Amino acid sequence: MSHRVTSAVCGSRYGTAAAPITARSISLYYDVPPRLQNNVSTTLQSKLKTTSDGAFVMRQILPRYIDCANNNFRQLRHLSSSTSHGGHNTRHEHRDRGDRRGRGPKLNEFGHDYTQIGGPINPSACRLNEVQINNLIRGRMQSRRIRNFNQADKIKEELTQSGVFIDDKAKVWRADGIKSSLMHATSTNNTKIPKMSDFNTFDEAIQTYYDNLDKLSPRNISSFWAAVPQILRRQNRGHLAPQLEAIFNKTAEQIGNYGPRDLATTALAFAKTIQILKGGRSSESNGNYHLFLHNTLVGKRDIIFQFIAKTAVPILSQFEPRYLANLAYTYALLGYVPKLEDGSALFDHIAEKSIPLLGKFTPQGLSNTVWSFEKLKQAHPALFEKVGDHISSLNHLNDFKPQDFTNIILAYSKAKLAHPDLFDKVGSHIAFLNNLDAFKPQELANTVWAFTKAGVQHPELFDKVGNHMSLNHLNDFIQITTTF
Repeated sequence: MSHRVTSAVCGSRYGTAAAPITARSISLYYDVPPRLQNNVSTTLQSKLKTTSDGAFVMRQILPRYIDCANNNFRQLRHLSSSTSHGGHNTRHEHRDRGDRRGRGPKLNEFGHDYTQIGGPINPSACRLNEVQINNLIRGRMQSRRIRNFNQADKIKEELTQSGVFIDDKAKVWRADGIKSSLMHATSTNNTKIPKMSDFNTFDEAIQTYYDNLDKLSPRNISSFWAAVPQILRRQNRGHLAPQLEAIFNKTAEQIGNYGPRDLATTALAFAKTIQILKGGRSSESNGNYHLFLHNTLVGKRDIIFQFIAKTAVPILSQFEPRYLANLAYTYALLGYVPKLEDGSALFDHIAEKSIPLLGKFTPQGLSNTVWSFEKLKQAHPALFEKVGDHISSLNHLNDFKPQDFTNIILAYSKAKLAHPDLFDKVGSHIAFLNNLDAFKPQELANTVWAFTKAGVQHPELFDKVGNHMSLNHLNDFIQITTTF
C-alpha cells in the first residue's frame, strides 16, 4: 500500500491508538473498492507473517487500516475514483442519497428533506410534537449520511412507536393516526394508487383514496368498493365518514361512463355490501361507516341499481362472460328486478348476450347465471335449454364444485324446466366419484331434493348419497332442515 493511500485511510502512519474491532468496522472494510481491499489485505497478511503473535498484531493493525476508513471515508472514495466502476462505489448508495461533493438534497426549514402529509398531528395517536418529530427526522437523516445505519434504524423505530410513520421512498411522514407505509402518491410524481390489499385498515384505505381523489380511475374506484364488503366484516366504525362519502360521490359522478368490468365489479360490490349491512345493526355514531353506507346504499338502492341497469344495457355486447354472470348475480343478491324505460327486461338482454358465449363461461359463471334467473323468477327457457345442452356436451365435469352442481340442479327443478340429459350428466358424475367428502350435507340434501322435485330417478346417485350417510355423517343430515 502506498504512503498516499495509507495516509488517506489511517491519517498518519504512527502514533494512532488502536480502536476496537467491531462488526461496523469490518462492514466498512468491505465497502472499500475491490482494488484497495486487495492492497489492504495483502499488507495485513505480510505483517501477520512477520509477527510471532498473530492475534496481537490483528488487534493492533487491523483497526488502523479499517476503522480509520470510517473517519476518512470521503477521502477514500475520492482516491478510489479510478478503480471502481468509473469512480462510483454503488454499495448501499440507495441508503445515502446525498451527493458527496456538496450537492446534497434541498433541505426544508427543519433541516431535512421530508414532507408532512395527511391530517394534522393527532395527539391521541402520536405522543411527539412537531418540533420533536422534525428533530428526530433530521437526526436520522444525518445518521444515514455518515452511514450510521444502526442509529438511523433506532430513530425510525422510535418514531414508529411514537405514532409517526415514514415513507423513505416518497420522502414523507405522517402522524395523524393512519398506520400505513403507503403514504400519499401526490407527494411524488408517482401516480400509481396502492392496491386495497396493501392496507391494514379501512381508515388507511379511505384516507389514501381520499387524498388522491382527483387521480382515481374507474379501476381504482371499483377495486376500492370490491374490497369494502370484506373489510366491513372487520371494521365498520371510524372517523373518516366524510372522506368515504366523497369517494362515493366520485363514484356516482363517474359510474355512468364506466366500462363493463368496472361497472359490473362496482355493482356486485354494492350488492354484497348491502347484504352485510342488512345483516348487521346500525350504530348511533355519525362517524360510523356502517351507518353512512346503510343510509346511502340501502336507502337509495332502487335509484342506484336502476341507473346501473340503464348504463349497462347499451354496452352489454361488450361484457365478457364473467361480467354478464356477475351482473345477473348482483340483482339476484338484491332480489331486485329493474325496470327499463323501453319496457324490456334486463335479464332478457343478459340472456341474449350470454347464449352465444356459453362456451367461455366458467362453471361458477354458469351456476350463478341460472341460479340468478330462477331466484328472480326471470324464466328464460331458451337460456336454460342452451346451458343444459352445453354442460351435457362436456367431456367431464371435474371443474365444477359441489355448490355449482347444487345451484344448477336446484335452478332447473325450481324453474320447472326439464333437461333429462343435464340431470343424468350431473347425477352420474356425482355417483361415480370416489367419495362425497367434498360435499356439505346441505348440498347433498338439496341435490337429492332437486332430483326428486324434478321427477328424475337416478338410483346410482341415490345409493351413493345413502351410503355416504353412514353413522359418521348421519348426525349432520339429521340437523339439516331443507326449506325451499
